[in-house]
Amino acid sequence: ALYDGGFTSAGDKKRFTEIRRATPEQLAASAPRIVFDDERFTEMLFRFRARSWPETLTADEQDAWRRHCAARLLEGAAGSLTVDRYFEEIDELQAEGDMEDERRQMIFEALYDWGERVGAACS
Repeated sequence: ALYDGGFTSAGDKKRFTEIRRATPEQLAASAPRIVFDDERFTEMLFRFRARSWPETLTADEQDAWRRHCAARLLEGAAGSLTVDRYFEEIDELQAEGDMEDERRQMIFEALYDWGERVGAACS
């Protein structure tokens, strides 16, 4: 999406520098007041904060982040790999390999556990 809108303005570049220098708490307090020349950066900043410091999100932001994650991971929005498809791919890979390889099975179990945690967090 970044490549669809041309080059970043000098004002937005300055905002990026300020964002990188801010602590998570400072960023949480100032994010609602940051106005970008390119409106796509508002959503990108929100996602950056949500992934990096979810504990700094307001209740409304937490709800928005959960909805975003659910749309991507449960419904496949924007062409994302869904959790269900993730499990199917693990099953396909397991069926292709050596079922006696303990290390391989432990890796698949860990991947499956991670997928269950991610899926549960989004539902």
